[in-house]
Amino acid sequence: MPCSDPAWIETAARMIMRTEPRSVLDVGVGFGMGGMVARQYGDVWHLRYAPDLWEVRVEGVECFPGYLQAHHRALYDEVHVGEALKLLPDLPVFDFVLCIDVLEHMERAAGSELLWWISRRGRQYLVSTPSHFFAQTAVHGNEAERHRSQWTAEELSEYGTVTQRGCLLMVQR
Repeated sequence: MPCSDPAWIETAARMIMRTEPRSVLDVGVGFGMGGMVARQYGDVWHLRYAPDLWEVRVEGVECFPGYLQAHHRALYDEVHVGEALKLLPDLPVFDFVLCIDVLEHMERAAGSELLWWISRRGRQYLVSTPSHFFAQTAVHGNEAERHRSQWTAEELSEYGTVTQRGCLLMVQR
């Protein structure tokens, strides 16, 4: 689904408020909640409500162009359309990277490579994935929505501090 359990939102908001990133990358844009949180707590929280006052560069990566709507164009400075593993090597380093409910949609090797790239492209990052496997097939005609892997706290701990909140495992640095 192009949405996720909301347990990650407070953690992301607090990280953004604390670190005040100048650039944010949302890997797996989906409906755009990552862009909304980045914009809300990166700009609006600092009284920069109008788009012409925004100072934070917010970019996204989305493999399924069918998810992109008008509000994405309003929230994100740019959305790169394509597979994250093909796009990330050519993107710059960002102050903060979000990757919310993406890993479970990838085979293990590809998910490990994605984590490696996120750790290289984000000075700070937050990655979330369900703490338990559940089957999911293609949604909205998007084959990338299939669940293909399950991750443990131990596996994720190689990339940072792991916490469990609700039904999500989150790794942050």
